[in-house]
Amino acid sequence: DWSALLQTRKTEILDRGTVLHERFRQVEWADDDDPTAEQLRQARRTVERDLGRTITDATWAEANSAFSVAMNLPQIQDTFLPTTHVAAKGDLDVRNEFPVLTRDDQGRVVRGRLDRLVLRREGGDVVEAWVMDHKSGSTTLDDSAFQTRIDHYTPQLEAYAKVVQERWGLPQTKVHCVLIFFERGEVVEVPRSAESSP
Repeated sequence: DWSALLQTRKTEILDRGTVLHERFRQVEWADDDDPTAEQLRQARRTVERDLGRTITDATWAEANSAFSVAMNLPQIQDTFLPTTHVAAKGDLDVRNEFPVLTRDDQGRVVRGRLDRLVLRREGGDVVEAWVMDHKSGSTTLDDSAFQTRIDHYTPQLEAYAKVVQERWGLPQTKVHCVLIFFERGEVVEVPRSAESSP
């Protein structure tokens, strides 16, 4: 039955994506210690709670393997190092799963969690921010389809960036929007729209 096969495949993709998302949530910096066995068990419990069901050992193992491969890709690994933000760890504040509530340009409510927010401080004040969103898949897209995918994610990322910009009183030029296509091994800084200036 094709419908059953498709549903199984959708479930596997959702499960895998949720595991990957949770593993990235655990990362502050790429050069930090690996999570302990207990932290990994807790991550799996979190994934299963979020999904409302258990996941297979095979899905867990495969997603963790994909995570390890991604974190060893140079462009991905570099994104998770303080040098990317031209600062020392002590001057950076990482906030994974940062809650966001705002309205988009059409007045629609945008509610979600920003995958990764990195704030750079000088003398205790936030002076620059990186709004980062993790994306899985996209490995087989040609350049045109990949750009379409980037364009699809841009409005949400822009809405998140406006929240950060307003929250810390930053100029638009100091809030960077970044899409991390971790399986593709590409990091894309998305240009800010002209309308987003405060």
